[in-house]
Amino acid sequence: MNSTTNERNGQLESPEDGAAAANDQGSLIKILGMPENTALQAKKGEGDQGSEERWRFALEGTGIGIWDWNLETGKVFYSPMWTSMLGYEQDEIGDAPEEWSSRIHPDDIIPCYQQLKMHLLGKAPIYHHQHRILCKDGSYKWVLGRGKVMQRTDDGRPLRFISTQSDITGRKRERELIWARTEELAWMLRSMMNAFIVCQSIFDENGKFSSYRFEYVNDAYEALAGVKSEDVLGKTVYDIWPDMDPSWIEKYAIAAMTGQPVSFDIYLKQTGKHCHCHVYRPWKTPERFCILFDDITDLKRAEEALIHAKEAAEEAARAKSDFLANISHEIRTPLNGIIGMIGLLSDTELDGEQREYARIVRISGEALLSLINEILEFSKLEARKKDLEILNFNLHSTVEEAKDLVVSAASEKGLKLSSSIDRDVPRSLSGDQGKLRQILVNLLSNAVKFTFEGKIVIHISLERQDDALEDAAHNKAIVTLRFSVKDTGIGIPQDRLHILFTPFSQVDSSTTRKFGGTGLGLAISKQLARLMGGRIGVESIEGKGSTFWFTANFITETTETLRQFGEKCPESDHAGKPDPEDKAFANSSMKCCGSSATAKPQEDSGRIVRILVAEDNPVNQMVAQAMINKLGYQADIVANGLETISALRMIPYDLVLMDCRMPEMDGFEATRLIRKEESKVLDHDIPIIAMTASAMSGDREICLHAGMNDFISKPVRKETLEQMIAAWLGRRGQDQISKIARISNL
Repeated sequence: MNSTTNERNGQLESPEDGAAAANDQGSLIKILGMPENTALQAKKGEGDQGSEERWRFALEGTGIGIWDWNLETGKVFYSPMWTSMLGYEQDEIGDAPEEWSSRIHPDDIIPCYQQLKMHLLGKAPIYHHQHRILCKDGSYKWVLGRGKVMQRTDDGRPLRFISTQSDITGRKRERELIWARTEELAWMLRSMMNAFIVCQSIFDENGKFSSYRFEYVNDAYEALAGVKSEDVLGKTVYDIWPDMDPSWIEKYAIAAMTGQPVSFDIYLKQTGKHCHCHVYRPWKTPERFCILFDDITDLKRAEEALIHAKEAAEEAARAKSDFLANISHEIRTPLNGIIGMIGLLSDTELDGEQREYARIVRISGEALLSLINEILEFSKLEARKKDLEILNFNLHSTVEEAKDLVVSAASEKGLKLSSSIDRDVPRSLSGDQGKLRQILVNLLSNAVKFTFEGKIVIHISLERQDDALEDAAHNKAIVTLRFSVKDTGIGIPQDRLHILFTPFSQVDSSTTRKFGGTGLGLAISKQLARLMGGRIGVESIEGKGSTFWFTANFITETTETLRQFGEKCPESDHAGKPDPEDKAFANSSMKCCGSSATAKPQEDSGRIVRILVAEDNPVNQMVAQAMINKLGYQADIVANGLETISALRMIPYDLVLMDCRMPEMDGFEATRLIRKEESKVLDHDIPIIAMTASAMSGDREICLHAGMNDFISKPVRKETLEQMIAAWLGRRGQDQISKIARISNL
C-alpha cells in the first residue's frame, strides 16, 4: 500500500503518516501506514491476563464502557457496558471498528478522528474527546472517550489501543443549561433597565474597607454614569471620581462588611442624574458586592414640580384667603353701618309704616350678612382654614342659644320649637362650641324654612363613650353625641337625598326660587361634622317631614370630677337651664364662678364707665358711639392706633373697643404697644375687645396673640356688644377686688 485517498477531504496521505482513514460514510477503515502482513514485535506490558480482567471488571462496575482495538488484526472488543450504553445487546454488536466510528455524529467525526490520530502518532499522551454517538433508538448520547495505546512496535507504531466511554449526556445538558442561564443572566445584566455593577472590595493595611474596584458594569450603568466599561473596569472608584462623597464609601462598607443591604439616594454630577442605590452582598465573604441603581431623575423632577405646584397652590390659597379677608372686611364695614343704624332707628319713635320699613331693611341686611357668611365659611372649609377651637362649654346653654337664633322665625310661622337631652348625656363638655352651634343653627333654620305647621324637635343622645380613650390622669373621657333635628315639613323625595350635602345643591330649581338660599348650609354642616370627628345624614318622607342628624366627639369630665365640681358649685343643678331673671350670659356665668358682679350701666360708686372706641370709619364710629351711649356708658372716639395710645396715656378708660384695620397704626400693633411699659399708658391691663370685619377663622387667634382679650365680628349687634362689655367690666371689677384683697393681706 503506497498511498490512500481520504475521500472526506480529497487529500492523498502516505502510509507512513499513521493517520486514521475513513470510508465514504465516515466509518473507520484502518490506520494508514500499518501493514497488515508485517511481523510485529509487541512490547510486554506489566501485569498478566488476570489483572487485565480485574481492571475491566472494575471499570464496568462504574458504568464505563470499554472498547479494545487490536490494530494488528483490526478486531475490536466492545464490553457489555459499552453496548448497553447504546441500547444494544452484546450479540448485536460485531467486532469491527465501524461499530464505533459509524455511529459518531457527522459533525463530530473529523475532530474525533483528529484527536485519535494525534495520540496514535504519539503527539498526544492520551486520546480525549467528547462527541455524540448514535443509539439503537435513533437518539444521540454525549459520551466522553478516553484512550491510550497500550502496545507499540519498536519503531513506535501502535498495536493495541484501549479506550473507555462514559455517558455524559446529563452532565452535558446541565452544563449547557448553566451556560445558557449564564448567558441569559449576562444578557439581562447588560440589557436590564437598571444600572448594575459588581465591585471588588479594597481594604487598607488595617483591614478596613477603603474603596472598591469596578469588576463588571452593564450598559445601563454606562449610560447612567456617562462612562465606558473599558474605561472603568479594573479601576478604583477614586480613579474615576476623585471627589466622590466619602459618605457613600461608608454606606458601601456597611453592605460589604456586614452583608446587610443598604439603600440611599445619590446625585451624579457628571450626568445630572438622581439615583436610588441598593447595595447588597450576595456572597458570603466581603470581597465583592453589587450595586443596583434606580434612575429616579424623573421622580425627583416630578417631586420638585409637585413642591412648586404645592407652593403655588399655597400661595393661591393665601391670596384667596387674603381676598376673602379683604372682601369680608369691605362688605361687613358698610353692613355694620346699615344693620347698626337700623337697630338704632328701631329704638326711636316710629309710626307703624316706618317701623315696617325698618324691619324690612333689617331683615334684608341680615339675609345679606347670612349669605356672605355662608360663602365665606364654605371658602374657608374648602381652603382648610378651619381648625377646632377646644373650649369648655355647657351643652344646655349651647342648645338654648341655637334655639334663640331661630325662635323668632319659628314663632312667626306658628311652629312649636322644643328640645330634649337624654339623662346620660354629659352637660359639661370640652370641644368646639361655635361649630356645634353653627350646625344646629343651620339645621334648625332649614327646618323652620321648610315647615309650615307642626313642630321642630331637637334631640340629643349619647351614642358612644369610648372607655379606651379615657384619660384617667385628668379624669376625662371621649364621648360621641348624636344630635337630631326633626320637623313636620314638606319632606324630601328619596331620589334627591343623595345631593343634599353637595355644595350649591338643593332639591330642585323651584326650591331655590321659592325658598332662596345658596345651597351651602348642609355642605358646610357636613364639613364641620367631619372636622369634629363625626358624620351627618338625613331620613325623610316626602310630605311628612325630615330628620337631619349628625354626630360629634367631645371631651367630658368623668363622674368623679363632676361630683367634686358639684360640691363646690351649689348652682350646678341649674346648669343649662334658662336664667329665670333673663339676664345676659355674662351675669349667669359670673354667678357660677362665684362673682357678685352684674352687668350695670354704672359701677356701684356712681362713676360713669368710659369706653374708648378705636375706629377709622365715620359711619361705624357713629354706630358704636350710639350703641354704647344707649347702653348707659360714655364713648370716646379715636381714628387710629396712635390716637388710641395718646388717649390711654391721659384718661383712665375702663375698656377699649379696637378696630383691627386702621391707618397709621393698626389695632394689633397698638395692642402690643399698650401691653408694654414703654407705651406709658395709664393701664397696661385694660380689657381690649377686637372689632373686626374680617371674620376669618384665624382672626380670633391673631387677636388673642396680639394681646387682645376678646373678639367681636362686624356687623356688631347691640345685644352681643352689651353682653361682651358687661362680661369684661364684671371680670375687671372682680380682678380689682382680688387685687385689693391681696394688698390688704400683705
